[in-house]
Amino acid sequence: MSKFSPSHLSLLFLGLLLWQPAAAVEWSLDFNPVPRAGSRADELGLRGVWPTTCTPETVSVKADDTESSKRLYLLTRTPQSGCKPKPTPFLLLFELPKNVSASLEFYWLHKVDSQASEHLLGFKLLSRSSGQPDIRPASGWWWPEPGEAQDSGPGTGLTVDYQNGLLTLLTQTFDDHGQPEWLLGTAPMKRGIANTELIKFTQGQTLTGKYKPPLIDNSRNAIHIRFLSASRADVWLESRQGDRLDQLISLRKLTMVRYFMDPPILDRLLKGRWLIAPEDRPEYANSAQQFRVLSVSVKASVVTLGFAESSTKGSCRMHPGKFDSPPQQCKIEIQTEAGPIIWTFKSFSMDRMRGHNQFGARVSAFRINPD
Repeated sequence: MSKFSPSHLSLLFLGLLLWQPAAAVEWSLDFNPVPRAGSRADELGLRGVWPTTCTPETVSVKADDTESSKRLYLLTRTPQSGCKPKPTPFLLLFELPKNVSASLEFYWLHKVDSQASEHLLGFKLLSRSSGQPDIRPASGWWWPEPGEAQDSGPGTGLTVDYQNGLLTLLTQTFDDHGQPEWLLGTAPMKRGIANTELIKFTQGQTLTGKYKPPLIDNSRNAIHIRFLSASRADVWLESRQGDRLDQLISLRKLTMVRYFMDPPILDRLLKGRWLIAPEDRPEYANSAQQFRVLSVSVKASVVTLGFAESSTKGSCRMHPGKFDSPPQQCKIEIQTEAGPIIWTFKSFSMDRMRGHNQFGARVSAFRINPD
């Protein structure tokens, strides 16, 4: 049997130096990334740094825009010859298919060659319409919507805080060995959508013990959230395994609602005295309309409201089978000398509702007394 010589060891050591595993892909997705003459406003640019000189090429762009699914798929591939292990910038430009929704789920699928199977390399929520309503989510504890058909289950919750356009999300989970982890993410929110990477905190200080700094590192997880109202949102939880180009990405979608500690939720949300004021003219608050909700009764998916004022009537529509969630919509009508005024509210949070009148003007309702 031959023995290793010093020259063999030198070649082995050199090979170890030259060999490097493929690193994770750094990427971002933006509208109109390279403004130029003739470019469309809905042009998208996928840019980033590829771990080799063989940067990705676009294979196809497809949209699945139906009532139940609003998705955009980008499929890319990379050549396999002449690649060098050198981080290389790349930019892929493509246009959105016409007549797609303003809010989309973006899936980046990739395959290493024409014969290989494709796998998910990236996910992000997109919003391209400046006309979408500005949603201000209710801060507090959020929980999977009761009765949700998707894989919600107990044990998944988010602490949500929103201030001045900045969204902060915090959740506590466990690793594969049962040890607790805290995951924290913060990102700007635009038109009700945010995508944020999560930072992981482990170990650290006990409740009453001496201070001990936690261990902090990249959690390889992310949260993507699209608020449907101030108290209801679609949430995608993302986890990644591996740092190579064939890394596995798992997505779990939930519908979550702002959790109220003192049910029944409809009584807690709706009963009390309310004041309605236009959002663009706060100085009108002193002369704003007022009403008082005395009772709440539910039949099927319709909620009938009882008012202290005989000139006021109203009702709410619930999400079918989800009576522990905020209403889908409430409509309130007040008879005045000038005729009826009708408000429609679709966004609910603690002591506040947001909506519009019959002429489309945005209004807010503030609860000034819970009794």
